[in-house]
Amino acid sequence: MEQDSVAAAKKLSPQDSLEALIEEEPVSVKADGYFSDFIYSFMTNRRFQSERIIFPLPCYDASGGKAMLKKEDWKYSRLYMNLDYLTLFLDEKASLDLINSTELTEVTLEWFDMPRDLVRDYCFKRLDGHWKMTEIRKYPVENHDDGDFIYFYQQFASDSAFQMAHLAPTIHFVTEDTDEEFEEISGMLDADQWPFFRPELPVNVFTNIDCGQSDKMGDRRVVAIRGTSDNFLNVLYFRHSDNNGWTLYKFEN
Repeated sequence: MEQDSVAAAKKLSPQDSLEALIEEEPVSVKADGYFSDFIYSFMTNRRFQSERIIFPLPCYDASGGKAMLKKEDWKYSRLYMNLDYLTLFLDEKASLDLINSTELTEVTLEWFDMPRDLVRDYCFKRLDGHWKMTEIRKYPVENHDDGDFIYFYQQFASDSAFQMAHLAPTIHFVTEDTDEEFEEISGMLDADQWPFFRPELPVNVFTNIDCGQSDKMGDRRVVAIRGTSDNFLNVLYFRHSDNNGWTLYKFEN
């Protein structure tokens, strides 16, 4: 029997091994306490994902049409777990912690497909103490409540000349002190020094987890680039004025 088991294991392809891991990934005991724990389990456990979708699932397309997706037609999705980075659009840095609030009752995971000029919203609600996906919506980026900034940011991320034209004259720079744990080093950069410090930014696919921060958007934006599998975090701060439009004025890494 042991030889048969070993032989069978050797025949598993990398895809088969991944599928097995998906079935066995444990569900967080805090999955209904914190949305961050819920969404991780939702993306990494096929059975849990299927259980946490309300079927038939309303799906709205970009033209306004509606379809009701049956359970047997749902295809398991890892959502942003297949990306290296999660992009978050915030009103302030403190909103990064909203995903860990036990007071949340509704969250929208937004997926911006910029080449197709399309937004896909995965809508979640906490119903009877359990997080559930309740609907999916697709629509053009221009119809997003913050579409103007999203278009600006895509060009900022992808066009170096445009980026240089939308910098404050001096940029407040904050980074960790590699010699002193939990300490920071801060200073000011001239705009022409920015190319030596700017991070690589995702350009074709953006994501966002809207926990209610979109209701407070004003003339400031914080864009956080967070690693999906590590502690990587870059934070860019923008402000808007009638004379200069959006400009980057602060950067943290």
